[in-house]
Amino acid sequence: MFIVKMMGELCRMNNKFGKKTEDHLNKNDKKSKKKEKKANVKAELANAKQEIADQKEEKSDMQAALLKADQEIANQVGEKADIQAELVIVNKEVDNQKEEKADVVAELAITIKELANQITLRKEALEKIERIMHYDSLTSLPNRAMLEEKLQHEINIAKDQDKRIGILFLDLDGFKPVRNTLGQFQEGEFIKVVATRLTNLVQESDIVARLGGDKFIIMVQNPESSEYVRKVANKIISAFRQPFEVNQNEIYVTVSIGISVFPTDGKTHEDLIKNAELAMYKAKEKGKNQSVLCTTIMKDIIRENMKLSNGLYKALERDELEVYYQPQISLDTKKIVGLEALLRWNHPVLGMVPPGKFIFLAEQNGLIIPIGKWVLHTVCKQNKTWQEAGLKPIRIAVNLSIIQFQNLEIMNQINEVLESTKLLPKYLELEITESIAMRDTVYIIDVLNTFQKLGIYISIDDFGTEFSSLQYLKLLPINRIKIPMPFIQGINVDKRDEWIIETIIVLARKMGLAVIAEGVETRQQDSFLKKRLCGEIQGYYYYKPMPAKDIEMLLQTNS
Repeated sequence: MFIVKMMGELCRMNNKFGKKTEDHLNKNDKKSKKKEKKANVKAELANAKQEIADQKEEKSDMQAALLKADQEIANQVGEKADIQAELVIVNKEVDNQKEEKADVVAELAITIKELANQITLRKEALEKIERIMHYDSLTSLPNRAMLEEKLQHEINIAKDQDKRIGILFLDLDGFKPVRNTLGQFQEGEFIKVVATRLTNLVQESDIVARLGGDKFIIMVQNPESSEYVRKVANKIISAFRQPFEVNQNEIYVTVSIGISVFPTDGKTHEDLIKNAELAMYKAKEKGKNQSVLCTTIMKDIIRENMKLSNGLYKALERDELEVYYQPQISLDTKKIVGLEALLRWNHPVLGMVPPGKFIFLAEQNGLIIPIGKWVLHTVCKQNKTWQEAGLKPIRIAVNLSIIQFQNLEIMNQINEVLESTKLLPKYLELEITESIAMRDTVYIIDVLNTFQKLGIYISIDDFGTEFSSLQYLKLLPINRIKIPMPFIQGINVDKRDEWIIETIIVLARKMGLAVIAEGVETRQQDSFLKKRLCGEIQGYYYYKPMPAKDIEMLLQTNS
């Protein structure tokens, strides 16, 4: 029981101690918590202070940032103002560029239009050049260049296909008096009417070309024979019996036609045209108004002419040319009063070639210009040499061809020759044919006036053999008329020739012109001319043409 009581007391005491201990612990715990709380408050205060400090710093940073942002905004506002100002400028520039672009587009449109116009004009110009190069301006027919192109083309085809080609070379008969009667305008209308008739007379496949003047060529395509080509020619000749109507005037002309056929009469366009032309001249010689087919003899003549033409190129440099002189005699005194220079060619194979065989060749190949200049220089130099040797000064006549006269350098050439030889101009006589005088009257008169002002003597050769016009005789500044040989040969043979001679002499005397007759070969001719008061003559009856050394001896005797 005691034990139990002790155990109970002990429990009670333990509980009381425990309670005190617990109270003490609780009290300590409270103190500890209070301290801890205080420490926490302090910490929190510190943290709050730190946060306030941080917030102040953040506020300061924010204020700085705001200031910076404000500055940036201000800058941006300034930049925006600048941008807006730039935008205004840019917009203005854009507007200006738009205007400039519009102007450029407008200018480009104008340029394109002008370019288009230029292209059109260039195209038209090229077409015009093509027409000029290949077509006759008066008739619109193909010209020689066009014909030669087409003919050579057809020759190339004909070679492969064994075909023929016919060439008709046409020349109107007696066209010069018609031309003089019509005048320039109506002459052109007449040529156009002739061209139309020729075109209507041939097949559509045939080609009618105009060479110029009153000359035409017709290319007959693939004829069955030479005889067929001749029938075409005769058809044309028959059609020309009908008059041509020009401005209500009826004009009659005939035509001479030369014929060549490929390949018999030539294998190139040059040979075919050349042979047809030669045949045409044969038709003229036989009386005109007919057709002539090219023959072997004609082709032989062409070959001979080609050899002569080739030889002429070297004749000057080989010293093969020589000037002969034929005296001109006064019918009153029977003395030599002048000379005519006549060209001769000492061919190394053919011997002495007369001028009638090579002068026309020199005119065709252009050698007449250097040859003519050589003749002028040789004659003037020889005349000066004779004068310096003490012979009586006389005048020497030199013939000028139409080619020389058409050369614009002719006046300079003659001046140079006179200056280089020191010959006085009055001792040089220039002879021009009547056909030259009728070519380009204004030009001829200007040139002849220049010659006369220099003191050069001027005469017309072969007067009356062409279609003479007294109008030309009145206008041309000439000193002398030369009566041609055909009229002289008619003395005591044909009264009409005698009447013509008498008329020329009287006409010349009335106009104050001198007269000389050439080709005098008989005593009867000499007597007739003396009775009609012809001033001077030349011909075989007195002297034939002679080289310079023989003339010099004659002049010594004559003096």
